[in-house]
Formats: sequence, C-alpha cells, structure tokens
Amino acid sequence: MWSWEAIGLIGGMSWGSTASYYKLVNQGNKHRLGGLHSTNISTPFLHIENATAQQLHQDNITKVGLSGTRFTMKQDFYKNRLINNFNIDVIVPDSDQQTIIHDVI
Repeated sequence: MWSWEAIGLIGGMSWGSTASYYKLVNQGNKHRLGGLHSTNISTPFLHIENATAQQLHQDNITKVGLSGTRFTMKQDFYKNRLINNFNIDVIVPDSDQQTIIHDVI
C-alpha cells in the first residue's frame, strides 16, 4: 500500500502525460478514501525551466542544447523562457535530428 503522507508529482512534457499522472493520483485517493474526494494539490510547484536556469547560472553555463519531444524542441515556450528570462543561449536540433530524437522518446 502506498503512503500518501507526502507526494511529489512531476508533470509530463505535455498535458496528456501530466493528465495521466493526476488520474493515477486521484484513483489512488478514491481507492484509499472511497467515493468521490478531491486530492489536495496545495503543494508548491517547481517550474522546471526556473530550476534548470538557476543551476546553469550556478555552474556558469550560458549555452545549452535542448532535447525533448518534437513539440518541446519545435515550440518556443521552453527555449524563449531560458533566453528571455535568464539570458541563456539555447541550441535546438534541426528538423531531421528532431525527428530522430522524438522517435526515440
């Protein structure tokens, strides 16, 4: 049986994978408590780009390569946050390389 005193939840790279995690948590809560109950998610959230940028600054790294799903590499949400908010240069694989990486993931 799982202990539910404290949990950590890491969301996925997309809403779909994050939804799977939340569904699992809520199913466990329903099983444990019975019936319909909301899972308390009033825990602090860690924004992965902020934590990544803080560590990069601490290590004096100003240029990084970005690897992930095709969506993560193609869209600017991750890259622009590092560039605009933390002045970190981000290198993204070209389209062919993105396809290979995405297929592996």
